Amino acid sequence: MIDNYIKNLKLCCLDKQHDYNYIKLFDFTEEELKLINSEVKLESILETDKPLLYLLESGRIDFVVYILHSNYLKFDINETDQDKTLFISFVGYYLSQPPEDFKENYLDFEDRILLLFRRGYAIKNEDKDFIIAQKHISDPRHLKHLLFASYALKLNNLKLIYALRNHMDLITCLACLKNDINIGNYKTLDLLIKATIRWSDYQNEIIDYIKKTRKTQYDYLAKKLTEERRSISEKITDPNLRVVLKRLFI
Repeated sequence: MIDNYIKNLKLCCLDKQHDYNYIKLFDFTEEELKLINSEVKLESILETDKPLLYLLESGRIDFVVYILHSNYLKFDINETDQDKTLFISFVGYYLSQPPEDFKENYLDFEDRILLLFRRGYAIKNEDKDFIIAQKHISDPRHLKHLLFASYALKLNNLKLIYALRNHMDLITCLACLKNDINIGNYKTLDLLIKATIRWSDYQNEIIDYIKKTRKTQYDYLAKKLTEERRSISEKITDPNLRVVLKRLFI
């Protein structure tokens, strides 16, 4: 099996016909992984010292995700090429997709940005400059991509980015209120608020935020949530989420 895996992985690297059944995720032993990395060197196969960026520039994002997810091959997660980084390439790819595909690709986007940090990605100044340069984007669906990406940069901590990903309904809602804009796949802020309706701790957090920031234009939302919440005492207990909220909204 190991020989067929190596053979087909090389073909896949070169975007040639291969048998996908041989490059699924397997439980290789340490010895087998050593053999794979001795036979499959991305730089040599692709004839570049920036193989991951090369693959992304060639539109091979799914294969790059496979490489990062499997973690079989040795690679440099912090490849750079002038003003290009893996972070910029991932975010740029999703910003280039039609906004109407938002529902289909947004969760993939979150997971893939998170995957970069899981593999040890280190934030670059170019990443921050890239996000700042996207201020012209106004489509609410693409704004949610930018929201997650910019907050991930600001948090710069794997556990906190996990909390960000796991609580994006609340984070997006608070970001909408903070910036007085619509973010995501919602036509009105009322619909965004309804996305948190099942969680009293989310509702209480939103109510408290509106009161503390004195955003009187949203008093009607606070009143609505006060009437609909199931519990007045439920609070955010996840310590990582509490840190995220403090860093982003206080």
